Amino acid sequence: MKKRILAMTCLLTMLMCGSTCFAKDIKFEITKSAGVQQVATNTKDLSGSVWKISNQNTTYSNFSENKDVIGFRVKRASGASASAYHTFSKFVYRYSLPYSSTPAQGETLKLNTQ
Repeated sequence: MKKRILAMTCLLTMLMCGSTCFAKDIKFEITKSAGVQQVATNTKDLSGSVWKISNQNTTYSNFSENKDVIGFRVKRASGASASAYHTFSKFVYRYSLPYSSTPAQGETLKLNTQ
């Protein structure tokens, strides 16, 4: 992983059918030495059993495809895991990050990255 990653320009596409959280553009910066960081908090809406993510290739990111790795995990407000830990070495668009058990409507969920 490079020293600094501005890996994700947004968590978009949550407006589409089957979305799981309110749409919100989220930009963040992490460093290799920072470890796990919480980068987003959203409220579960009526439908869906996934949190859709994108780590698009933009001019703001120094993430190198097939060289760097970034990981994501959804957590509940209590800190318990709501999804498995997923790692990516490629750019993804609207990747479905499935919940290990579907959260209740209105539950607060957090997205962590490393």
